[in-house]
Amino acid sequence: MAATTKIKAPKLEVSIVDMVKIAEKEKQLMEDDALAGRTQNKSGSNTSPYKSESYKKYKRNHMNRFTDRTGKKGNKIAAYEGQDVRYSQTGFKDYHLTGKLYVGLGYQNPKINEVTLSFLPKDKGKILGARAAKDELVGLNNKNVNIIKDMIVKKYNKELTKWAKDDLILTVG
Repeated sequence: MAATTKIKAPKLEVSIVDMVKIAEKEKQLMEDDALAGRTQNKSGSNTSPYKSESYKKYKRNHMNRFTDRTGKKGNKIAAYEGQDVRYSQTGFKDYHLTGKLYVGLGYQNPKINEVTLSFLPKDKGKILGARAAKDELVGLNNKNVNIIKDMIVKKYNKELTKWAKDDLILTVG
């Protein structure tokens, strides 16, 4: 006589809805790090210092000229006319000035067990400029990877818990 145990293997999948939540969490983590002056390098190192003191002065001044030709308060420099400059701190690089870089960070076509975040194509120059300064804005640093892994493990554990409650079919004979 032989005994046979049949177990239906659990489907370990993270749904599209949950992948969207994970993508939103990734975006939040990346932006929070940038606002705190941390990169997405594996170590999550601090951003490099500003190279230009004049850029820092203009950023503190919300990209306004200091005076116009008549000596009155200056208006925005040409590249920022009509744009809201919301971030003016200069203690460290935060890659926020207008806030548009991270507004453009998003996901498209999430799938089961898969989602990809990307910046807008028009922001390629900003990303490559940051990379040239040794500041990585793309991907996740180790701290953020662990946070996302924990989220996925919780989803898998939930599925395993449901699966473990199912009856086992035992056939003897």
